[in-house]
Amino acid sequence: MNNALLSSERQQYIKNQNKYIKQAAVFFACTPIVTIAFFAGIFFYIIPDKSQIYNLLLAISVAEILAFYFSYRVLKKKIQNQQELLAQMADTDFQQLLNTQKYLFPLMKYNPPFVFCRDKLYLFPLFKIKEINPTTIKQLSWRYYNRQKRGMTFIKTPNTTDVAKMTKELYLHFASIIKHYNPSVQIET
Repeated sequence: MNNALLSSERQQYIKNQNKYIKQAAVFFACTPIVTIAFFAGIFFYIIPDKSQIYNLLLAISVAEILAFYFSYRVLKKKIQNQQELLAQMADTDFQQLLNTQKYLFPLMKYNPPFVFCRDKLYLFPLFKIKEINPTTIKQLSWRYYNRQKRGMTFIKTPNTTDVAKMTKELYLHFASIIKHYNPSVQIET
């Protein structure tokens, strides 16, 4: 993608996304270090045979580093996919993306669960982009699953039911966008 051809507002958005990836990488890198230090302190205090501690710490370290690497790669791929769509977006799609940011947690500001581009809805499961024609969506529903106001949004089309995590406020915003594309969609609140 050639960033020089994009508007300054889109270039700034991409710059902020790249900064977001770096901040997430620091977070993902610090989490294993803190976890390993915590377990090291507990193991040195509880286990009398210190030779076993090193094997336990090695196993925990490997698991933590693999989890870090996996999380970072998934996030980086998701952001790259979003940036490819960003280059193809109409100005109205980009404004809608910026408007969607108001409904996201600050930590998720540059990592939305959905993007609209050229009259298509794009969801971002782990390793791929899921493209949906919003006019084919028959039903939307939201199910609460934890105390932090997060839930699962179920997007039912004639062939599949897709799922995206989002807050109730973001779901209501998402539902209003879908209603624009498909006035006959059934929306459960």
